[in-house]
Amino acid sequence: MAPAEPGSRLETSFGFSANGARSLQNNFLLDGIDNNANLGDVLNGAAYVVQPSVDAIAEFKVQTNSYSAEFGRGNGAIMNAVIKSGTNKIHGNVFEFLRNEKFDATNAFDAFGRQPYKQNQFGFTLGGPIIKNRTFFFGDYEGLRIRQALPQLSFVPTQDEIGGNFSAILDTSTPVKALDVNGNPTEKDAQDCNGNNTYRGEIFDSRQAQNNYAGNPNGFCGMPIGTSGGVPTNIFPEGSIDPLAARLAALFPAPNAPKFGDNAFLSDPKRSETENKFDIRIDHTISGNDNFLPASVTALTAFFCPRLSTTCSMAAAFRMASAKILRAALPPARSTLFAIT
Repeated sequence: MAPAEPGSRLETSFGFSANGARSLQNNFLLDGIDNNANLGDVLNGAAYVVQPSVDAIAEFKVQTNSYSAEFGRGNGAIMNAVIKSGTNKIHGNVFEFLRNEKFDATNAFDAFGRQPYKQNQFGFTLGGPIIKNRTFFFGDYEGLRIRQALPQLSFVPTQDEIGGNFSAILDTSTPVKALDVNGNPTEKDAQDCNGNNTYRGEIFDSRQAQNNYAGNPNGFCGMPIGTSGGVPTNIFPEGSIDPLAARLAALFPAPNAPKFGDNAFLSDPKRSETENKFDIRIDHTISGNDNFLPASVTALTAFFCPRLSTTCSMAAAFRMASAKILRAALPPARSTLFAIT
């Protein structure tokens, strides 16, 4: 067995490969009932429908070969989990798992400093008798709350650039060389349509470009957006900026992270995940050979991930997975399974 292949849709949801097969070729069973997401859930990246609370699992078995004919579907592994049942005595537990950035050491490699991270995983289980020696109940609940900062470094126009002044990116120290018709550099300095030298970072008005200019070997030339004494300035003349473009450019935030660059902008959106899942199971003994087991397993997840995040493995989505399982456990010779999903 090995973890899911790198880049796999199931890489972030405990996917694994058995016998060289893909993770989607594993067979997930819950109380013996099909628990497979046949195409792989594109929202949560999982090959299963419902993942019960850890404290609700009585036992699980992973079989990778030599399993009997009752199992099929895939050529990977068989993952079979069984939910706890009630007994003649009341039993249960309460749990809370906490993570908080205040308990974490400072990450020496985090250029943005310590980021907020809060995780609470909590729940309870409870089981007991309804009719002694015949009917039992078991239920559980698990909640998950994650609030995590995802710092994102981006680059925005400076205030000068928003106003149409791009002189900071212009290098007038050395003219650039012209290209021939095959795109190869020559020894001749490139000229603009006014016959002046062109430089690195120079901005041209594309609407006034020409393709029959004799001053350049390839015949192309551009018209600078602004000049002063034959030298380009990279400054848009007053009134030449489209009013709509000016209003849109004004929406850019001001740079706020100078140690990463003059136009660096650091944002700190929050990823949020809220999950609630619960199980309800009833066990009824009809006779020494017959048992009746109706159960319901439900998981509700609300997930938000900032759109531009590269560290968030799932897109913003709301997912509801509900599986209702009805099982009538009869003697092995005439076992019957019913599943409603």
